[in-house]
Amino acid sequence: MNTMNEPANEKGGISWPEWLERNRREDLRGVALRAKLTKYAAMAALLLSVVFWGSAADYQAVLEFAVCAGAVRVAYLAAAARKYDWASLFIGMALLYNPVFPLFELSGPGAFFLVIASITPFAASLFLLKPRLTPSVVG
Repeated sequence: MNTMNEPANEKGGISWPEWLERNRREDLRGVALRAKLTKYAAMAALLLSVVFWGSAADYQAVLEFAVCAGAVRVAYLAAAARKYDWASLFIGMALLYNPVFPLFELSGPGAFFLVIASITPFAASLFLLKPRLTPSVVG
């Protein structure tokens, strides 16, 4: 039985610094996972609008909110990783898909191409933009 006077390692437990390091690593893995989920969710919203393009205009506000929120989140993570070119790209996407002041309607071939092209930055960021795994990045 471990008492208060015995060191933690004598009975198979872990020390306080080891415990802190283990929990820090788990937190950082959670940040990386939430970053991936954000990118996948935005890509899924864009892909669903391409697949159901005929009725995409009915759900324009939902699509714009999902993509704008995802772009803001990825821009924040990119800025935290000091990847300012990626951050500016996703800020531009957030402005493009702004649900408060829509810049385009989801109809016609131009908008269709724009939605398809908007999938590319999210897909590329999955491989090329890894979040900076430091405790300062709060997931």
